[in-house]
Amino acid sequence: MNKGFVRRFTTHTTLIICFLYGSQVHSASFKCGKHFAKTGMTSAQIKQICGAPQYKTQLKKNFRQDYWPKGRKSLWQYKTTKGGYFKHLYFVDGILKQIDNGRRVE
Repeated sequence: MNKGFVRRFTTHTTLIICFLYGSQVHSASFKCGKHFAKTGMTSAQIKQICGAPQYKTQLKKNFRQDYWPKGRKSLWQYKTTKGGYFKHLYFVDGILKQIDNGRRVE
């Protein structure tokens, strides 16, 4: 087989995988105005720097039970700029555990 073809195929495959995975990656922080919301912060701290979320949902007790501690779980969603993504903030007992990208803001 042609070495150039194999190299291009491998590179393209790697880029596609990174692109697909990158859209699902969670981050440890996101910018709220002049401040950053970071995992480990309390819901009160997040509300102080980001304001009230556009959407707030209580999650079931067994939501992500395989790697999150037991406790009261909730999801807060914030809109970002047009063309950006909703930010999904997951809390367990009032502590921010994870930040994910949601759907695109239109």
